[in-house]
Amino acid sequence: MSVLNRLKKSIRLFIPAALFLVLVNQCGQRNQPPEDMVAQVNDSYLVKEQLDYSLPDGLDNETALVLKRDIISKWVENEVLYQAALQEGFKFSPKENFYISEYGKSLLVQRFLNARLDKEYSVSHQDIEEYYQKHRREFVRREDEVHLVHLFV
Repeated sequence: MSVLNRLKKSIRLFIPAALFLVLVNQCGQRNQPPEDMVAQVNDSYLVKEQLDYSLPDGLDNETALVLKRDIISKWVENEVLYQAALQEGFKFSPKENFYISEYGKSLLVQRFLNARLDKEYSVSHQDIEEYYQKHRREFVRREDEVHLVHLFV
């Protein structure tokens, strides 16, 4: 048997064995949880930064701790139910996907407007008065706005 034939035979045996070892190694390894993980449900993690998104600013430590526990508990419950729904084949309907898409758009529009609008913009009392004087007819009510009935019993 020539050296070339022995080399080909070795390569044919080595490649499947190497692939087998890689697969066995990968199957035994799970994704490492993030270092700042605060909760886990299967392969889903809630990390500290995400938890902090849910907390309002200015809370004292005791109140923040109580609220964090509640948020984590609700996240775990939601995640367990969400994963169960996925396992049973539940998916969003086209209508729900539309709502999700529209909500995402509205969040982005709000960020855009906040970035573009001058936060220091103010309208003086004089500007308001001038606008009112020029557009007085627009402020006239054509119908009663309140009907008040007083009953004596």
